[in-house]
Amino acid sequence: MKNKYYVYELIEDNEIVYCGFTNSPPRRKAEHRCRFQFEFDMNILSEHGTKREALAEEETMTLFLKSVGLAKYNDVIGSVVTQNLKKMVAINTGKVRSEETKRKISNTLKGQKHTKIRKLNMGKGIKNQTRYTCPHCGVVGVRGNMNRWHFDNCKQREYKNV
Repeated sequence: MKNKYYVYELIEDNEIVYCGFTNSPPRRKAEHRCRFQFEFDMNILSEHGTKREALAEEETMTLFLKSVGLAKYNDVIGSVVTQNLKKMVAINTGKVRSEETKRKISNTLKGQKHTKIRKLNMGKGIKNQTRYTCPHCGVVGVRGNMNRWHFDNCKQREYKNV
């Protein structure tokens, strides 16, 4: 039997307060009843054949709802991925991998598409980087590029004989 995943919304007082996905709507509804101490309706929005498809739609839906001031109980966008990511990074930090293992990981990751939430987070990371200004030419950039091409290596730097 193939698993089905459902994207759903919780509605309180005619307002969407939560968006999520599950493979068992009755179980998930019972879990929400324990967590949220208010009456709500649960509406199934769509059905998917894979967890990845359901997660992608849930992330898109949550981003939209957050942008219009709804889904106030969604703590983290893409929470399934985000919560486990820190654990995986801690477990794998410092591991030494063989060349064969590296090749297998590389082949597995090739061709994967980034979700909208991933692209949004990458953009935020780039925008939040500290910017530096070269004192010789006035170019502004991030640390890696600036250290490589500017400061002591700048083409417009005036060299003084000492």
